[in-house]
Amino acid sequence: MTETRRQRLWLLGASAVVVAAIVVIVIAIGRAGGGTAGTTTGTPQGIGATRALFAGIPQRGAELGVPRAPVTVTEYADLQCPFCGKSARDRWPEIVRRFVRPGRAKLVFRNLAFLGADSLDGARMAAAAALQKRMWQFVDLAYRNQGEEGTGWITDAYLRRIAVGAGLDVRRAFAQRHSARVLTLLSEAKAMADAAGVRATPAFLITRAGRAPVALTGDADVAGAIQDALRAP
Repeated sequence: MTETRRQRLWLLGASAVVVAAIVVIVIAIGRAGGGTAGTTTGTPQGIGATRALFAGIPQRGAELGVPRAPVTVTEYADLQCPFCGKSARDRWPEIVRRFVRPGRAKLVFRNLAFLGADSLDGARMAAAAALQKRMWQFVDLAYRNQGEEGTGWITDAYLRRIAVGAGLDVRRAFAQRHSARVLTLLSEAKAMADAAGVRATPAFLITRAGRAPVALTGDADVAGAIQDALRAP
């Protein structure tokens, strides 16, 4: 074998190793943040990432961020909705780091339950988490470990694992998930979605005082719309 041929074979082999390494890195990033979800059984994936993402940011019910933030981003979503799950995994880390943590925007999560009994069970537990000011940790971790729509994956065992990972008082959350306060939170979310004309999820409403609201759905550039709202006089 000539030296030139040996060199070409080495370069091809090195390229294959690099490509394989890139694939592994991409898969790891996808599981940690955006891309695909983790697991609905066993220990939830992404507990550390979820806790780090929201650490130190104030929460009040469904709201995340400082009350005086100039821009409000309201999201309407269902815990079973696969598009909502991908949106959360892909978008939330950037939006929280760029806009919420610095106090430039606050997020409001309006939890809908239109995909059946599983959606309602998940929404009730998320609302119970809101009563402990940990709704965002619960919902984020649920989306990181989302199952396939309509397969019965939102069980009490699953909700318990997500609640533990999100740092909830689990016994209290289970006791409150059928309470009047939880029912009020879910009823308010549905009423607001109806008033906003939400027909698909995820849906976003970006508001700032003195400026017309901006409604977005699907793959729209939410971060860009927040930036536009911040630039507005």
